[in-house]
Amino acid sequence: MHSLTVFLTIGLLYKTEGLDVKLSFCRFQCHDTCQASVEKSNPNGVVTPPGDYYWRDFYGVIPPDAYPLGPSTQFPQTYIGFVYDPSHNGTFATTIYDGLDYVYNANNGNTTKISKHMQILCTKSPEKMQWFNITKESYKTLTGQGYTVVKAGLHRNTLGKVNFHFIVKTDNCHVTYAGVVNSFSAKLEFALIDGTYQTSDTFQWLMYKKGNDSSDHKSKKSETTSKSFFSHHYEYQIRPDSIIPKFYKKISIGSCSLTCTNEDNAKNDKIKKNVKLLSSMAYFWQPDGLVNKNLSLPSGLDYNDRVSYIGQATLFSLNVFDVGTSDSKETTINYGNSNIAGNSVFQVLGSNFQDKFQWVNTTTADFPKIDKDKLIPGGMFSNGTDTYVCRNIDDRYGTYYPGSARVVQSGTYCHSFFGPEDKFQVLVFNQEKK
Repeated sequence: MHSLTVFLTIGLLYKTEGLDVKLSFCRFQCHDTCQASVEKSNPNGVVTPPGDYYWRDFYGVIPPDAYPLGPSTQFPQTYIGFVYDPSHNGTFATTIYDGLDYVYNANNGNTTKISKHMQILCTKSPEKMQWFNITKESYKTLTGQGYTVVKAGLHRNTLGKVNFHFIVKTDNCHVTYAGVVNSFSAKLEFALIDGTYQTSDTFQWLMYKKGNDSSDHKSKKSETTSKSFFSHHYEYQIRPDSIIPKFYKKISIGSCSLTCTNEDNAKNDKIKKNVKLLSSMAYFWQPDGLVNKNLSLPSGLDYNDRVSYIGQATLFSLNVFDVGTSDSKETTINYGNSNIAGNSVFQVLGSNFQDKFQWVNTTTADFPKIDKDKLIPGGMFSNGTDTYVCRNIDDRYGTYYPGSARVVQSGTYCHSFFGPEDKFQVLVFNQEKK
């Protein structure tokens, strides 16, 4: 383990210009990590890359593999969130602000505050993620070169039309915001940190390149302890004719050398003490087209002796974001007496630490006794019903059907292929397993 050397310089300067008095405060602080710390930054252990990108459930703490929107000097840093917004019948990409445990989703001229069922875009291959100004012509060229747009779900608008979403970003007053569009000519809607609504006609699309890294985009891990740093330079100018000082901020880039420990240690300690956070770092949601079956959490065999996986999708016809059975081609969700195929934008549950999860027997009567922080959230209905990952077992054939444990007033039942059952299993995170 490396030792830690704190590098901090503080200066206070006074100078006069005529009748003006200026006070300057300079602070230099090392900013980047010494090494590619993401390899060791998961408290659960070393992570195998699950794919070009993936989503983690978000609870207010930025995971170390989250994909940042702005430059390293931006404060607060912003990230890409994936949220279910029942008020607008679908899932959307929006801006996550470092330090906040909620988001605002902008759509159709207003914003909605959302504080649960949020996910954050993560990647261990940031060199594959690129932003482009796109036209119809350049889109064809980029897809021909192996680039694919990053999706963010879909919603059904007030006219009944289904809009598929693509993630875009825009800059406003030195802050980068995320949102979605569904066409080249669309207007980007986004929310500021206070929830106010804004639009932009200029934005970039997020794309990734499938396959092996090209030689000019390979991630380079530094073997030295050289780090970049940022400096904040604040100037307060006091004039005799004004009692309100003017505020100036300048940012400059430099470099410094030091030895250090993994800068994620403080964050890891916080995660380790919170079961829900620790659990969220042990699994991820793989988008369709990037599903790695070797990392997908199996739920058992169905009646055709096929391995079942846990999928998550939006049923815009019912305004439901929930879990069900997935075969890596589609996700089927049980509703009433029907099994409805999810749309073409779905996700499959995966984990690098599958031995930390276990299926626990429970019943409708016993379910309230289970620690909810250890359960894997499945989704939510538009009426506020929360769901968790569960499975039903057909004892006659030894078959398993993943489904949705829906918490309703009459009791929690596991809804899967053959409908609701009052005896079922729920997927639980076991912190003690190594």
